[in-house]
Formats: sequence, structure tokens, C-alpha cells
Amino acid sequence: MSAWIVSKKHIDAMVTFALTKPPHGGGYLRWRMDPADKELTHQRGSPWGPGCHMEFKRAWCELTAESAGRVGAMLWAENYRSVNHRYNEDDTEDPYQFERYNGPVKLTPRAMVKLLDCYEYQSCEHPEWADSEACRFCTALRRRILSDIVEGHAEYESAPWGID
Repeated sequence: MSAWIVSKKHIDAMVTFALTKPPHGGGYLRWRMDPADKELTHQRGSPWGPGCHMEFKRAWCELTAESAGRVGAMLWAENYRSVNHRYNEDDTEDPYQFERYNGPVKLTPRAMVKLLDCYEYQSCEHPEWADSEACRFCTALRRRILSDIVEGHAEYESAPWGID
């Protein structure tokens, strides 16, 4: 299978869906920019490390209407990075400006999972993908979709938290 550059509309659809507040409450979509410094965030015998609040504030990214352009540009650049790596090319992405998606494809949770699958498949060709911000964004969005689907569902609510 070959890798290719997804369309700007594909990126716009992902960002538009991610900007939508979840139906079961919650705020903006958040993901980690980079791994937290464990010495600052965790301390043995204590619930928090000495610099946890500053470290968590530094390490988290949040999608808002103001950050949508930056996030979309980051996603598109990661897709280009992947395809460039796969085909040993050096193409640069066009400038990106976020526009809310209002196309023919209805952005349902199931449709979004498929769009995420496509994006991740096209963007995972380089060795740094697993540690990229784009991968973390996709993971956060996929988790939100899953929680939106299962939260409030009787089978989920009645299931145990753990099994002894």
C-alpha cells in the first residue's frame, strides 16, 4: 500500500470534530506535548512531585478555536513528514489555515474513527511517529470518541471497574 498526503478538508474535518464538545460533558480535547519529567511529577510515598503543577501545565496542549490553525498545520506537516520519509522526498506542505468542515461527509464518531485510521496510516511512515504530537492528538481524539460512545450506556455503567 502506498502513503499519500491527505486533503486539507480531511485535516479540517478532524479538527472540526475535535473542537466539538463531547455529549457527556467535558472540556476541550487535551493531549501531552511530550513526556512529563517523572522526577518533577511523581514522588515515592506522595501523590504529587515537587513541580507537578508547572510540569503538567507545560506538557499539555489543548485544542481551542484559537489553537485550531496551529493544530491543523501540525497534523498536515506530520503527514508530509511521513510521505517524504517513505519516498525519500523533501516536499513542503502548503500554508494551512483552519476552516470549519461543512462538507458532504457527516462527522459522526464512527466516520471520525475511519478518518483517523486513514490519517494515521498515511502519517506513520517515519520512525518518530509514535512520539509525535500528531500521534498524541490522534490518541486523545480516539479516546474521546470511545468514551462518548460508551459513557451513559447501561452495559458500560454496570460493568465492574476491575475484576478480582
